[in-house]
Amino acid sequence: MMRILIKSLVIFWLLGWQCLHANEYILKKSTRKDAELSPGTVHAILEDNRGLMYAADETGVLEFDGLQWRKISLPASSPAFALAKDDNGRVYVSGEQTVGYLSPDTNGRMEYVSIDKKLDPLTKKLIDSSTRLRSFGKTLAILTDKLVILWDASAFETLPSKGYILSDFSLDQKLYIVDSEMGLLRLEKREWVPIANGQFFSASAFTLNANHELFGISLSDGLLRINLEGGNLEYSAITRQDRTAILGVAFSQIVDLDQSIYVGTLGKGLVAYSKRTGLAVNLGEKLRKEIGLDILALAADSQGRLWIGTRGGILILAPGSGAASSHAGAEQKSEIFAYIRSCVSMKDQAVIFGGAFFQELGGVQTLEASTLNRPELPFSQNALRFSFASSDLANAESIHFQTYLEGYDEGWTEWSDRNFREFTNLVWKKYNFKVRAKKPDGTISPITSFEFRLLPPWYEQYWFYFLQLLILLFLMIIVTYLKGWTKRDSTTEKLNGVVVGTIWGYTFSKVGVQGVVWAMSGGAAFLAIIANAFMGIFLKPLQKKLEARIIKVEEKLIHKYKSKSEIQEQKILKLIKTMKSKTRVKRAGVLRKMKHRRKPANPNNVIILRRKVQNRYQPQAPFKKSA
Repeated sequence: MMRILIKSLVIFWLLGWQCLHANEYILKKSTRKDAELSPGTVHAILEDNRGLMYAADETGVLEFDGLQWRKISLPASSPAFALAKDDNGRVYVSGEQTVGYLSPDTNGRMEYVSIDKKLDPLTKKLIDSSTRLRSFGKTLAILTDKLVILWDASAFETLPSKGYILSDFSLDQKLYIVDSEMGLLRLEKREWVPIANGQFFSASAFTLNANHELFGISLSDGLLRINLEGGNLEYSAITRQDRTAILGVAFSQIVDLDQSIYVGTLGKGLVAYSKRTGLAVNLGEKLRKEIGLDILALAADSQGRLWIGTRGGILILAPGSGAASSHAGAEQKSEIFAYIRSCVSMKDQAVIFGGAFFQELGGVQTLEASTLNRPELPFSQNALRFSFASSDLANAESIHFQTYLEGYDEGWTEWSDRNFREFTNLVWKKYNFKVRAKKPDGTISPITSFEFRLLPPWYEQYWFYFLQLLILLFLMIIVTYLKGWTKRDSTTEKLNGVVVGTIWGYTFSKVGVQGVVWAMSGGAAFLAIIANAFMGIFLKPLQKKLEARIIKVEEKLIHKYKSKSEIQEQKILKLIKTMKSKTRVKRAGVLRKMKHRRKPANPNNVIILRRKVQNRYQPQAPFKKSA
């Protein structure tokens, strides 16, 4: 793949334009590989609603920000042939048997979205290099040789023409075509309506300026001023071309820029006419050779520059300091915008932001950010590189930038021509990157900003704090009980160890880890260790005081418990003593009753009875055998 031939030209001093050769300009400015794109034929050029330029060439769609080109690929690596922009700013593209539009993805990077899935396969084959796109109102027209395909964002509809469709334009949200057999036609309620006095009208290209002045060009009448008020066609020739001089030459596109109308031709290069006099403007042989003979695409941007698409690349014609008299009185400063082109993680090269803000997913690219453009980044992407550009694409080398990262910088940086800035070791918090551009004449652009939030690492998440607390509590309890088992501490000391250890550990975890430690260490691991030690020393005296206070409370509780236990024990002992006394009295009473029950008949019986009683209540002596 060869490098793209990108040329920037400004017409020489007779017309007050300066010449910038693109090959020298681009390759001298940037040698990055992303600028090495194919120099294939440029079929169409268009400026979007942000001021960025798009070119359709053999590799797809190219997006230019003044410093580098980005390629947007089409399905099956199809070339891009036509571009169109609707009233909302959406850019439509057609390629080889494909049609779609450009839209930012979730990261703000422009991508191609196909809409041809609902198109009939036979009709789809008609979309090729000769296809043109035209937007009018909320409808897109895809124009082939003899067929117009309408897309209203939901379905396709086909409208055939009687003859060949020679050219087309849109005016007041109406579509007009030039039919080879019917002349000038207007689309009304999905039907072609002939325009009065337009049945023999023929023009190859049209242009509509900001004042709604319509111009056209034809081989027979040259440059035309066209009026369609009242539904009737009226036109007058500004200049009449010599047909012999342009015999066999086709017109590609025309552009109304300043006081001149520029005509792109196939075979005669770029031709310019004065709108006031109708005379051709002599561009000079040197410039004509530089541009070439075949002009395939023309477009004017919002900065008053002419973009030219050729078979070898792109050329830019921009007003210089020595402008002609038509520019002499224009002292006003042109508007300029600053773009944030990308935000890339320096660690894994992941694209955080691709340069296009949007208000809704799948919507249109915008200049202003929305809540959808505020990403939350993991802590692993805390090293970022921002690149930025301005809308003054032709004078990109002379633009200076000023940046400010809110949440990191103390204020705006000095003005510099550097178009990128890098940040490393960002801490977790919310940030807002801001940039503005300044032209050499002192014009400063509005501020463009990009908000993002850097999430804390996993070890600084709330769930990890909670897990640390649970582990700390568990370890405190285990250590305290193990200490009690080995040293045989009293119950008071065990209870004190559990309570005080738990409270101290919780206090250290909440106060030390979450707040004071990181405030003292600034996020550095080594300083965090020192801060932890300091917090431990600071909290140790508090632990001693807390232990003494808890011991006093525990001793009071234990003393009260012991007093109650002693009283209860005395009551039990007294009850036991009383029961023993009652048992002795009862035994003595039994003996007295047995003694006085009756008088014995003789003394021997009394002795025998007494022995029986004694034997009953006293254990008998062991029997001894007489000698």
